Amino acid sequence: MKSLFSREQVDRNGSFQEHNRLQKQHVEEFGFNRAPRSLTAQTDDGLNAFIASVGQERLQELATGETSGGMPPQVLPMAESQLEQNLDLAIDSLISYFKSGQFGEFACPFNDYQKQPIVCRYAAFLPPNPVPIKRVLHWCNGRAESLLKNLQTIYALREFRGAGLALVMMDHPGQGFSSRYLKDPFKGFTRDFNELINAQKIFEGIIRPQLIEHNQSLGYENGFTYRVGGHSMGSGIATRLLQKYPDLADDWLFTSPMHNIDTPFHFQFDRFGVIEQIGVIILKFINILDRDFDYIPGRKPGYHPNPLPTKENPVMNKLTTSRLQTTFINRMRERYPGITLGAPTIVWLKESITECKKMRKQAGILRQAIASGKHLTVLRPTGEQVLGKKGQDRLYELVGEGMNVIDVDGEPKPQHEMLMEGPQIQHQAFSWLAEFAWGDGSLVASGPRTLGWV
Repeated sequence: MKSLFSREQVDRNGSFQEHNRLQKQHVEEFGFNRAPRSLTAQTDDGLNAFIASVGQERLQELATGETSGGMPPQVLPMAESQLEQNLDLAIDSLISYFKSGQFGEFACPFNDYQKQPIVCRYAAFLPPNPVPIKRVLHWCNGRAESLLKNLQTIYALREFRGAGLALVMMDHPGQGFSSRYLKDPFKGFTRDFNELINAQKIFEGIIRPQLIEHNQSLGYENGFTYRVGGHSMGSGIATRLLQKYPDLADDWLFTSPMHNIDTPFHFQFDRFGVIEQIGVIILKFINILDRDFDYIPGRKPGYHPNPLPTKENPVMNKLTTSRLQTTFINRMRERYPGITLGAPTIVWLKESITECKKMRKQAGILRQAIASGKHLTVLRPTGEQVLGKKGQDRLYELVGEGMNVIDVDGEPKPQHEMLMEGPQIQHQAFSWLAEFAWGDGSLVASGPRTLGWV
């Protein structure tokens, strides 16, 4: 019988220890632990993988820019046929390209259950020498995701990297390659959302000087545009990051954003959210008694693969209508079981609801950011089932004019994971992301625009 006062998680079948062993193995594979608060040097194999993915002549064309007279960088996703033909071989190719990046880690100023600092791991995909960095995209993952979730995105934007785009990203405390808060590594937990926000700020403070140093080593003095984007919970973290540090980035993109958490306490007639406030108080009380940091009601312990969509029910898993992309997600977690995460805990739900309330309370900061010339854009799928649009709209109404909200439509209706949807929606999402990162930071509802040289 578990104690109401112990907060102990019992590893009855050795799965906790095995998860930790595998995660350590994955960390060593990519070399995160070889560069504390720095970046590993790019390996010859990594550079060769980058060159092979773009082509030597095309890389030269991208490096010389407009003077080459060639075509500006293009979005080039891995073909669906390549994924279908041999998924494992396609994943091998994507991981090979991923290893063309550089990696590192840093210790956070907050601790895990053993009173050891949480260690966050990060990756950077910089232009090859002698190409200077002209644009930076700082990407924030969603809940339960890892850096490897972005394999296809990073690959699709490889020509922009060749022309001067740096993509930088980290795994949030408690998930992915980063160390866990709890003894049970499967529980989706955060003690305080401020820790997730502060970790992103620490990462920015570590990575930005290294990007400046890259340009200085090339004698490039023009600087770069720094933009932040996020997905789902990552969008929520990015929003709170903006509210705490308005000058951190030039423009901001929120995809399938956690700007609201649907709960059983939402009622149409409760205009002022009184019932929701009572519900949060109930969750806080449960959290006090919940000494084992239990999963939210109805969720099973441990990690479970996503169910595959069918023709009869293409929105079965609420993440993507693509059977191939669902298989891809599941296969990646089979290959890297040490980065898997299970369902959220009650304390995570309570913290997330609280942060969404803070977003609305500080909507004026978003309004000021827009007035200062920053672009704030929302991309959300019309088929969204994970997050509630009515609650999102409450925030956007408070912000007022200038908050650019684009609803992405298709057939079947795109779901939460637009970057891992069917090829048409996925390509559109990649193109919008490229336009945000490479263009002037603004997007239009009519669709991605043709991009030129920077």
